[in-house]
Amino acid sequence: LPRHIARDLDHKALREFKRRALHFHLDTRRPEVVRLSGHAGPGRRPSLADVVREKLMSRVLESDIDRGELVALGLRYLSEAESTVGAAPIGVDPGPDGSG
Repeated sequence: LPRHIARDLDHKALREFKRRALHFHLDTRRPEVVRLSGHAGPGRRPSLADVVREKLMSRVLESDIDRGELVALGLRYLSEAESTVGAAPIGVDPGPDGSG
């Protein structure tokens, strides 16, 4: 119940209702704040490597695929991609062979 409405209530009448009612409860706490932006929770944001690791650890795999090797390979590919992008001049996409 918003505070400005709670102030306007007839509290004497409410006390009388409570006295007569078996289960009467009026919640006068402040309403929760609704954020229009910033939907992320508190704390640090996971790195891309953390996201890749978590997704590969939770992915359903065929029985003949070793999960540890899959995660290591995925992280190696990510590292190679980051080093390739980091070496490219700004505004130039690296080609398939790594040359800009």
